[in-house]
Amino acid sequence: GFVARYDNRPNDFITRLKAVENPSQYDLVIVFGGINDYIQNKPFGTDADTDYLTYVKPAVKEFYNYLTTNFINARIAVLTPLAIKESAYPNDHGTVNDYSDYYMSIVRQHRLPVLDLTYESGLDPNINAVNNKWMLEPMPDRYPGIHDGVHPTEEYIRKFLAPMIRAFLEKL
Repeated sequence: GFVARYDNRPNDFITRLKAVENPSQYDLVIVFGGINDYIQNKPFGTDADTDYLTYVKPAVKEFYNYLTTNFINARIAVLTPLAIKESAYPNDHGTVNDYSDYYMSIVRQHRLPVLDLTYESGLDPNINAVNNKWMLEPMPDRYPGIHDGVHPTEEYIRKFLAPMIRAFLEKL
């Protein structure tokens, strides 16, 4: 995520991005993520907020401003997060679509090519049949039939996502 961290480790997008040495050496950067901000119930904040370690809006702005200013030799492309089973991950601040729509608005301001997987992947784990067919069972031995509603199966990736992503990247 742009703000989300696990176990208080500095693994958010901005920390990782700013740790890259010599960003001008890269010729391609692909951004794919942001769903963990939704899962961890990170607040949006306002357009006036500047605390990018706490709020999603200033974090996304800071990330893309830094990326487009410092990775100046790179072609930058974005993949929006996949939809997830929202009932399994309650959020007080909005829907997965709300988060993705905000990310997309900032990406569009930077005029970056984007593959919209939130709306166009064909994967909606909120539909039980889709969730049960195409989402991972993280612990099938312990909890058989319990799908996580977040991670697509290898078969779904191979049959559907990989061809979409490949076609998108070939157009860059």
